[in-house]
Amino acid sequence: MDMTKVSSLTDNQAAGILPMAVQNYLGEVKSIEKLPNLFEDSTHAIWRLQTQDHCYALKKCPAHLHEIKTAVFWRGVRHLWGLDLPNQLGDFAEVYAFLSTYSGLQVPPLIMAQSSDGIHEGWLLNRWMPGLEIKAASPKLIAQLANHLASLHSQTQPYFGSLMGEQFPLSTFGNKVLETLELIASTQSSSLKLTNDEVKSLQNWCPQVSVPVMLDLRWDQFLQSQQGDLTTLVDCDAFVWAPRELVLIQVYKLILAEDMKYFNPVYFQETLETDFIEAPLGTALLKLFESMNCFG
Repeated sequence: MDMTKVSSLTDNQAAGILPMAVQNYLGEVKSIEKLPNLFEDSTHAIWRLQTQDHCYALKKCPAHLHEIKTAVFWRGVRHLWGLDLPNQLGDFAEVYAFLSTYSGLQVPPLIMAQSSDGIHEGWLLNRWMPGLEIKAASPKLIAQLANHLASLHSQTQPYFGSLMGEQFPLSTFGNKVLETLELIASTQSSSLKLTNDEVKSLQNWCPQVSVPVMLDLRWDQFLQSQQGDLTTLVDCDAFVWAPRELVLIQVYKLILAEDMKYFNPVYFQETLETDFIEAPLGTALLKLFESMNCFG
């Protein structure tokens, strides 16, 4: 992966990139590399920091993230799930502890975190994790992803919301989706319109249970070993409690139909519920994900 590299740092250069708490913790930083944005609407800056003994990742989140025109994903996340990322990053130790316990994968150790004060960026400092990017999903990786999701989704609750914030009754979720789609439509020149049947399906929907859901579930959020095993969950920003039905939509988009035979026996213990995917509720939820650019 190409990176912008800053070497032989002066104190002034480091001060312009590193928060004071990070400088104090790390001491002398040998080099800093800025990772390129993966997508046109990427909003965070990620830096690779090398000290004498260790390597770290610093992720910086704009203070006014939700006002950025391209940040439709985070506007939707805040409106629907109450996750106000820059202002809640200081509380993410709870998120990392939860995911470390239940994900079945390695999670980058969180060293320290700071919420935005409304002016300066919020940020996370993690240990850099070794591993390889996933270019193509093998049958083994698909089965291991299914195992990861099954482990996470063994945890359930009767509310939705962010992992560490306010929780809301599941009976209100469908109408909250409608509100969120209206919000996105009001700020985007192009938006996906719902049919009357899709609107009714959301209005009448009363989900029974929520599970931890990674809203931007993609292969680039994980690392694999040299042996091709799924090892590490890298990005932990966008986890929420959400109805399990959203997972069906994600899997439908992420995994080819002919490859579901590697996923189903591990996660569903049955065939993927394609009838739901093609029903008005399924297509409405797909439009939610697509409107928020969840798939990159």
